[in-house]
Formats: sequence, structure tokens, C-alpha cells
Amino acid sequence: MAFNVFNSASHAGQKDPITWLRSGCNGSRTDEDVKLARALFGNAKVEDVHSDKWGSDFNLGFGIPKTLHSYFGSRASLDNDTVLALIEADMVFLKELRIDNLATHGLPAPGRKLKLDGSSFVGRGVGVVSTYDCCGGLGPPYIFTVQSWREIVSHWN
Repeated sequence: MAFNVFNSASHAGQKDPITWLRSGCNGSRTDEDVKLARALFGNAKVEDVHSDKWGSDFNLGFGIPKTLHSYFGSRASLDNDTVLALIEADMVFLKELRIDNLATHGLPAPGRKLKLDGSSFVGRGVGVVSTYDCCGGLGPPYIFTVQSWREIVSHWN
């Protein structure tokens, strides 16, 4: 499914890099997967992240927070102001995902107001998520700074 993300990102004109964080995948396919990912989307990266075991079900075993916790734990040098979006493998890009136009294209969740960190919708304690009619109302993409992600993951894990 991650290959569909790369393919749709390419067709939608996405420019920013997309990194596939793989956890629990067969490492013998890494070179082949990287080659295919980059053929589909030139700015693709594939990284194997070793995280705590989550049991037989990645989602129910908190695989995403455990993988993110390991990823951030091994990358202390990431700039805290860097913006990272968590997308899921079943996401399809219909157009470029941007954060520089949220003032005109972002909508607050029903009953809420847009919040800013200075002049940005993404900053310390402020981020962007999609809203859904299911799943508690929130879902990917989740867009936060590295600093906010580190705080979220420490509580989520």
C-alpha cells in the first residue's frame, strides 16, 4: 500500500519528501523496495525502524506510536521546528499536500476555532489533523513540528 502513496504523490505533484517508516518488515527486500519507491516518487525514502514488539496486530498493539517513538529516539538531531506529517499507507494524494495555505484551505473542526502559534497553524502545541465522521473524529494526515511530535509520542506510547 505504501507504493500507492508514492505513486499518487507523484501524480498529484507532491514536492516534499515522503519517508516510509517500516517496522517489522522483511529487511531482505529493502533495496528492492527503495528502488521501486524512488521509481514511483523521486523524493521517496524507506527507513526500517526497529521498535518494541506489538504482538500479532500492528494497529491494536500500538505499532504506530512505538515505531514513531523509536524513530524520534534515534534521531535526536532532527530540528524541533521541522514540520512532519504522519500519513497512512492507504492515503491517496488527490492534490499536493501543503501547509502554507491553511488560512484559506483549512477548516476548524465543528465547534472549534483555528489556533495559531504566532502566525503559523503548525507550531508548539498546535498542529493540523483531518476530521472524519468515524474514529473519534480525527485521522491522518497528522501534521506537527518535531518538538510537538516528541511530546505527543511520549504520552501516546
